[in-house]
Amino acid sequence: MADPALPRSDAAPCPALARRASAVRSAWRRACVLLLLTAAAAAPSPAPALAASASDQKVGALEAALLHAPDADHADILQAKLADARMAALSPTTRLLVRRAQRELDTNQGQDAFADASDAIALEPDRAVLWRERASIEGAMGDADAAVRDLGGALSRDPADLESWAGLAAVAEKTGRYDRAVEAWQHVLLLAPAYRNGVARLHALQRKARGEPT
Repeated sequence: MADPALPRSDAAPCPALARRASAVRSAWRRACVLLLLTAAAAAPSPAPALAASASDQKVGALEAALLHAPDADHADILQAKLADARMAALSPTTRLLVRRAQRELDTNQGQDAFADASDAIALEPDRAVLWRERASIEGAMGDADAAVRDLGGALSRDPADLESWAGLAAVAEKTGRYDRAVEAWQHVLLLAPAYRNGVARLHALQRKARGEPT
């Protein structure tokens, strides 16, 4: 935007007038900058919100489909798609941290994996998948109590997170809390009745809870 026109004169400008003109130009520029900054702050940025919304809608649709999967083969496919959709809903930075944590866990760098998983949660604390990921690291490191707490954190954010219920059942079984393992696995079957070998696993956990040989 052009500076406002100032009176011209062949005579040397008065110092006071020159200072005033400079002040006017500076104030004009500041006003323009402020206007641009205000417009930028107020302008909506729909792309990330729309992307997250689309991913979340896809997760919901897949969860509904899994509830009605006709057999284990279909359930397996839907579970894999659900895992992909939950990852796709994360920001690129968060996904990078999650994948790095997984690589670190695979190479026995448990503390580094835990740190990256914690950083991912700090970025997007409302994402259940991140709490579940950290729980899996804690479980692999032998901290069952911390794993249970983080799985609870995942389920408080997404009660339909099938893998968190499955993880909770696994930790409870490993620590001999078979009644809790049964309860957790019943939730798995509520969400995915066709889960592969799901009914057989429930029966095995129930026998353990009753103290019967398996």
